[in-house]
Amino acid sequence: MQIRSVVWLGILFFVTSISALADGQTRLLGEKFLFTSEYLKGERVIDIYIPQDIDASPIALPTVYVFDSNVLFDVVVSTLKLRWERGLAPKAVIVGVRARDAHERFSFAVPLKRLSGDAVVFSQSKPEVFDNFMRKELIPYIENLTNVNDYRAIIGLSPTSTNVIYDYLHESPLFSAHIAMAADFLATSSFNHSETSLKKLLVRKAKQSKGRFLYLSLASEDRDNEPERAVPFDELQKDKSLRQFGLHAIIHDETEHYEHASVAIIQAMSTLFPMSLWRPNYPLLREKPEISLTFLTQFHQVLEQKYKFNIRPFTHGYWTQNSVIGHIEYLVNAQHWHQAVSVSQWLSEKIPQVPKAYYLEALALQQLGKYKQALQAVNTGLSMKATLTDEDRTKLKQLKVSLTDAAQLP
Repeated sequence: MQIRSVVWLGILFFVTSISALADGQTRLLGEKFLFTSEYLKGERVIDIYIPQDIDASPIALPTVYVFDSNVLFDVVVSTLKLRWERGLAPKAVIVGVRARDAHERFSFAVPLKRLSGDAVVFSQSKPEVFDNFMRKELIPYIENLTNVNDYRAIIGLSPTSTNVIYDYLHESPLFSAHIAMAADFLATSSFNHSETSLKKLLVRKAKQSKGRFLYLSLASEDRDNEPERAVPFDELQKDKSLRQFGLHAIIHDETEHYEHASVAIIQAMSTLFPMSLWRPNYPLLREKPEISLTFLTQFHQVLEQKYKFNIRPFTHGYWTQNSVIGHIEYLVNAQHWHQAVSVSQWLSEKIPQVPKAYYLEALALQQLGKYKQALQAVNTGLSMKATLTDEDRTKLKQLKVSLTDAAQLP
């Protein structure tokens, strides 16, 4: 297997990228590389986005895989980054698989019957080959490359949505969440040579698969051009009981077949990671600060039980007080010293390398007269070299001076 950088930023960077990818120590940020596959018999361009603060916590991240990365990768990254900055989704490693050309997308799609007649579309395609590429080559490589957990999501568009469904129906699916956009083939009477309609297969699988998630989308243009394509979507939408099994089918109004992906990705992520589940009730905690630690602990336990992986608390984001750090700042400003200490220590246990948590803990401990403990928190914060900002360093050093003087008082 060969990995070669395709980011032409000079010979030095080129060589560094190769060695970094080879030894598994890379920290790529929106990069791409060439991956040689035995199953696909050649090289494929792989896009990858790894959050910059992946090392701030021992908690591993989920992975989002994106087919049709040529057009979908940037949309997925920007959508998730915005949600991350508001604490509305877990940070994730995002991996995109590019197709060489349009023909290749069809060569790995799943065979299915046309809506009318007995003709089979993609009759010569080999979805099992692409499945082997993902299962035996790419996913093991990515999981060896960086700190990720077993929670994976997969996104496909039009023909590559058939590959998403292929995995969903697999006896041992690779992914926990499946997003199949422009799934205008849902009305087919035969998927992958099955004699059972695809809609029935999906409903049966959903009811058997606890904790799985499937989001199916259709553009209104496809519905308007061929109304029969929308029939199974309408039927699935009417059966609201399917939502408890994680099955969602949406027709997006005023959208075109491929263009609707931008809308569908936003809606799919909002459904997979609903705001009501991901945002703690911080206004309540400001009214009842004494329950802060218990509430946040239980809140994260509920999330982890649902998604089956450890959740990194949302520390601080863009223009928001709805974060753990924002709440600790409130507790300090409101002079709830004990609560500020307990929440700071809980956060540091979950994510050790957040200097501001140690700073706020030290401020509260100082007010409680626990100068030596406060000084220890300051020193711990200063030791976080990888995540320490200039502002953090300045504040911690200033606090250290006052704490050192106070600790020496009789």
